[in-house]
Amino acid sequence: ERKDGAPSKEFDSNLTQSTLGRERELVDTLMKAATEDLGFSQGKPRSLSPSPPKPQQPTSIFGRMTQ
Repeated sequence: ERKDGAPSKEFDSNLTQSTLGRERELVDTLMKAATEDLGFSQGKPRSLSPSPPKPQQPTSIFGRMTQ
């Protein structure tokens, strides 16, 4: 606890950096997949393949994609 009574959070900086690095890597992969020509699979455009549900709230990732 801090002197002002508010709880303090202690983070393992290595874990935090690792998590942020992995998140950046995933965002970069998503951006690449969204902007490159994916071609066809079994005679259908790959963009029509089943995808996971979309998030309810817009995120910065989707903001970057729509720019």
